[in-house]
Amino acid sequence: MSFPYLSTIIFLPLVGAIIIALFPGNRPKLTRYLAAIFTFIPLVLAVILFAQFDKSLGAAGIIQFEEKLSWITPLNAFYHLGVDGAVNGVADGAIAGGRAIRRMQTGQLQLYGLVIGIGIVAIVLVLYIFG
Repeated sequence: MSFPYLSTIIFLPLVGAIIIALFPGNRPKLTRYLAAIFTFIPLVLAVILFAQFDKSLGAAGIIQFEEKLSWITPLNAFYHLGVDGAVNGVADGAIAGGRAIRRMQTGQLQLYGLVIGIGIVAIVLVLYIFG
C-alpha cells in the first residue's frame, strides 16, 4: 500500500489542533508555528496529488489515490477515500462563476439582478429535486 495522502491531508490538521490544545498557558508564538506546520504539510501533499493526478481521457471515471480499509467488519463497513475527476468540473464552474461575477461588477446592475435571480431559481430547483 502506498502512502495515505488523503488521510494525512484530512487528519493532520486535526492532530495539530489536538496538540495545540494540549499545550498549557498562553503561548501565541508556539501556537502560530505549530498551526503553520500542521497546515503547510497538507498543502504540500495536496499539491503533490494535484501534480500526480492523471487528467487524461483514459483515466475518466477512475478513482485515483484510493484508500480502502475495513472499518466495522460485522457491518461490512469500510473507510474508503479516493479522488475522481468531478473536482475538475467544480473547479471549472468556480472559474466560470468568478468570470461572471467580474463582468457583473462592471456596473451592469440589471445583469447582476438577473444572475441573482437565476441563482435563486437554481438553488430552489436543486433543493426540490434532491431535497
